[in-house]
Amino acid sequence: MPEAPLIVPPKNSSSSDHAREYPVGWGDDDLTRFLITSEENGYATYQRMPDEFKALSRVNDLFKEAVDALHNSEKWFVGVMFIQAHSDYLGAVRLIISGQIPEGFKALRGCLETVFYCFHIDKNAELLEVWLRRDESPESKQKVRDNFQIGAILRELESVAPEHHPPAKKMYEELIDFGAHPNEKALSGRLKQEEGDGFFQFNVNYLNPNPLQLKYGMTTAVRIGLLTLKIFGCVIPERFSISGVRLKVDSMARSY
Repeated sequence: MPEAPLIVPPKNSSSSDHAREYPVGWGDDDLTRFLITSEENGYATYQRMPDEFKALSRVNDLFKEAVDALHNSEKWFVGVMFIQAHSDYLGAVRLIISGQIPEGFKALRGCLETVFYCFHIDKNAELLEVWLRRDESPESKQKVRDNFQIGAILRELESVAPEHHPPAKKMYEELIDFGAHPNEKALSGRLKQEEGDGFFQFNVNYLNPNPLQLKYGMTTAVRIGLLTLKIFGCVIPERFSISGVRLKVDSMARSY
């Protein structure tokens, strides 16, 4: 299938003009119009909430520094899993700044659970094979369920790094309350009630630009990102310290 031609930009257009080039037909249906609005909401959030956005960007930089600290590490597999946690974080940021805050919390939950698994496998090396063989049989799948329960991992975290347990438990439950599960708060925060002559209706904002909720979502993403980095620091403690990542994470975390 041939590629769809891009709309030709005007001559001497700026780089920002190029950023908004769309394929022919993009915006002609409900789905692509939604995606355009989502993207434009991200631009608006960037302009309206620069401090919060800078914090998100700083956390992203720390993720990249943590990945660099893994260079030539023997713990390459949990390192790959940590990269997945970083990808979850980026997905969450993209959703949250567009106004899809509950959806972003689902991705943040994935970020946190992934680093929980990194930590758990690092402390229980025999579970790596269990996790890798998950889909070989119904018994293998059940074995993963039995050995990777979040409650048990949190208790293990409490015994190894007690300073990280209270925020990990609190933040995990907060994510579930506000969108990582289909709970009441995730819906009520985007629900609007309208009444008129002879009618009564509810509207659900798919994209919620409410500044207070945006700030809460962005701040939560920063906190989850920093917590993820701290827990991964328990997996490669020496490299985290030598690289300076631990000091930078701890310094930033004092504001959150």
